[in-house]
Amino acid sequence: MSDSHIDLYLEGEERFDRFGSFIYALFARRGLRPLHEFALREVVDEALRTKPKRILDLGAGPGLLTCRLAQRLPEVEVYGVDPSPHMLRQAEKIAVKMGVDNVHFKLGSSRVLPDLSFDIIYSVLSFHHWAKQAQALDQVYTHLSGGKFMVFEYNKDRLPFYYFPARGHAMRVKTFEELKQHSRFSRLEVKEEGRLLLAIYVKEEEVGGERCGQMSGKPIVE
Repeated sequence: MSDSHIDLYLEGEERFDRFGSFIYALFARRGLRPLHEFALREVVDEALRTKPKRILDLGAGPGLLTCRLAQRLPEVEVYGVDPSPHMLRQAEKIAVKMGVDNVHFKLGSSRVLPDLSFDIIYSVLSFHHWAKQAQALDQVYTHLSGGKFMVFEYNKDRLPFYYFPARGHAMRVKTFEELKQHSRFSRLEVKEEGRLLLAIYVKEEEVGGERCGQMSGKPIVE
């Protein structure tokens, strides 16, 4: 991990220092388990269907889910990016503990991605933090070789009133639809599972000037 002195946060974005990263890593193991299981299942299913070479976890945090994905897909190179060097130190420790060698953690952000192309990019409980979501979508589009950007969040429209502390860490389907209208992505798919939300931005490969690609589910925005 290099250039750990660089500040990759924008004003207004939640920062994680050494103590915050440690506490978040402890919380993620139990508190985020339903969301992590949902994300792991969906990304693995997509990977088994499309046979990717590289997958990127954008906003990987302490890297627990990133490492679990790498463990499930040993033939795939899995990358995790986060703007907090303290989070990445937690992630590297977890990778060593789990014994996965096909996972790579790099300092970066929603606007500073590795200089590589990826077949799948996903984000779990991170997108809502991003101060410039439209700009981030454009960066993700550029780094996708043709595939899906899978965004996992809590569904603000389905959270009961007593979940008010979590409502600031949740998103509405309408927000994803509005962002799609101003992006270069060809389609948006949405999957709702209880209080969990998956928004899938699809970039279809172009062959001979024409788009081609496969999709599962019904697109709601075109």
